Amino acid sequence: MAYTYTAWPTLANLKALLLGAHVDTTDPSFTLSDEYLQGILDARAEQTRIETSRQFVAGSAGEIRYFDGSGTGLQLVDEYVDITSVDVFYAPGAVFMSLANYYEVDQKPWGKEKIQVMQGLPNTPLAWIQRFSEGRGNVKVTGTWGYGATIPPNVFLAVLQASAADAVQANSLTPQGQTKKYIDGDASEEWSGGSLGVSAGWLGKGSLWEQMKKDYKRPLRSHINKSRAKLY
Repeated sequence: MAYTYTAWPTLANLKALLLGAHVDTTDPSFTLSDEYLQGILDARAEQTRIETSRQFVAGSAGEIRYFDGSGTGLQLVDEYVDITSVDVFYAPGAVFMSLANYYEVDQKPWGKEKIQVMQGLPNTPLAWIQRFSEGRGNVKVTGTWGYGATIPPNVFLAVLQASAADAVQANSLTPQGQTKKYIDGDASEEWSGGSLGVSAGWLGKGSLWEQMKKDYKRPLRSHINKSRAKLY
């Protein structure tokens, strides 16, 4: 059965991956609870949001957000799936213009974060504006927010693999530590603190988890642009 990329990996997804890696969560030797496994999934998803500064699960339609007007024909906003309306306020709560001449700037394969006004002659009978007026929180945008309609498959799988690494590592512990070597004839054991997730390729250098964080981390310039104070 194919993964559903409209939400983060589920508990069933995690258990299926562990079983494929010869870790049976129904076996008495597996001592982690379902609540803890779900907590691992939630933590990895939250870590992804924090480290990349992106919203990968699309929000609800009709959500309103406000942005500082750019003063140009191009307006940067949060990443969105689609936009249903754009209003520019000239007097808060009183005078505004609902734009009919905007369009969404497609940035495939990356998320959309730009709105642009259509170009045309000034002072036309339709009174289309040529730019987003500069201001503080004066651009009201209604739409569905998020990196895309679905989570990118490499982001989804990276979260799933990292969660599996956390689970199998936690379950590998004994009161003496992690078993490194067991010899049945001599009944001797050795323990090590090495990571099973790294051994499986789910974590560490070269893993999908590390590459995903590099590929999707929001550039610093986008944070600077959003936090730059208006000089008036």
